[in-house]
Amino acid sequence: MANKVLYIRYKDNQETEISSHIDAQKVQRDFALEDVADLIAAYRPGSLLAETPIELIILHSAIDGVEGPALRPGLSLSEIACGQTDANPLIIKSRNNVEVAFSAHKSG
Repeated sequence: MANKVLYIRYKDNQETEISSHIDAQKVQRDFALEDVADLIAAYRPGSLLAETPIELIILHSAIDGVEGPALRPGLSLSEIACGQTDANPLIIKSRNNVEVAFSAHKSG
């Protein structure tokens, strides 16, 4: 698979660019990112989610501002059509935030 650049956003923060084959220092990765789980693992250390266990983090696509369901951890990066520009980033969330928002919506 060729190098793929994806943009990820957490809450209202600026989008972060992540390349599948090159790290933040523009050095070839030892292992290319292949799926959603790899992408989350690459994003997490330098983010506000650094202390959140990886199994509690989910990634969503958004089309024209409408957020879709969580992407499967094993979904190949080659299958992701969204997130290829900073205007249309993938959205990363903590499951805890999603559950709290869902509970508030249900009770309201």
